[in-house]
Amino acid sequence: MDTAQIKFKQFLTDLSKDYVGLKYRWLRMLLHGIISIGCLEVSTTGLELFNELVELGKISKTDVTLLSEVAETTKQTSAKNRIVDYKRTIQCSETLGTSLTQYRRALFEALRNVGRDDLLKVIGFYTLKDYGLNNIWDVVFYLEKEKLLDDTQDKLKLFANLLNEMARSILLAAAPKNLERRETSNSSPHVNAPLDWQKEGLRRIKENDLKRNYSGTVRVYDREFKFDGGHEWWKFFSTATDIATGIKAKAGGYKSMGGANEHAIENLIYKLMAQGIIRN
Repeated sequence: MDTAQIKFKQFLTDLSKDYVGLKYRWLRMLLHGIISIGCLEVSTTGLELFNELVELGKISKTDVTLLSEVAETTKQTSAKNRIVDYKRTIQCSETLGTSLTQYRRALFEALRNVGRDDLLKVIGFYTLKDYGLNNIWDVVFYLEKEKLLDDTQDKLKLFANLLNEMARSILLAAAPKNLERRETSNSSPHVNAPLDWQKEGLRRIKENDLKRNYSGTVRVYDREFKFDGGHEWWKFFSTATDIATGIKAKAGGYKSMGGANEHAIENLIYKLMAQGIIRN
């Protein structure tokens, strides 16, 4: 092993010290898509991930551009300083061309703004209470592993809708261009006409003056949804059910029965979209 390779190995070892504990989970999330989900699942340290990047040809002793992007995105001053110092000691050439996607950067920034209430809402919506997941990074890793979250329209909007306003706006503002409305198939009751399930669901509830009811049914296009609500300590909650499939979605913590019903229906629509049962 030559001197340059020894320096490189030591550099990766030292850099991994900046990504332990929760910060290791940051690294794992950012490298998803560059490193396979199987490798991410069995790795436990930053050094293992760095070594995998070397094996994949994503970084080398003369190209640490990807690591610079990770350090800049995570705003880790110590990591940035280590990379700058390393570049000074060896001739670096930026030729490998691997970089973080805009979606990965946006997802990271959005998750940094997720609070405890958001975490509980996500865990409840995806029914993950019994999985022992106690931070948003592990939750997102599980969702991506199970293909419940990616940068496609239905899944991303479903997830973003569960977050606070700041996190949601960060994620959707930088989402990929493939977040565009798709036409429905010929089996749709409105052939060749784009649908808007969320807007239509809200319109139907208001049109039938159902939003203040504690229970009822509403028909949206060719599907019938049932909702059942209640209140506790001046907060209202509701559960919406797709009658055809039995799939349910919940909403809670609202100041009015109407707000709970509307969000329960909206969450149910997003859930059906994520499973490919309906689409805009």
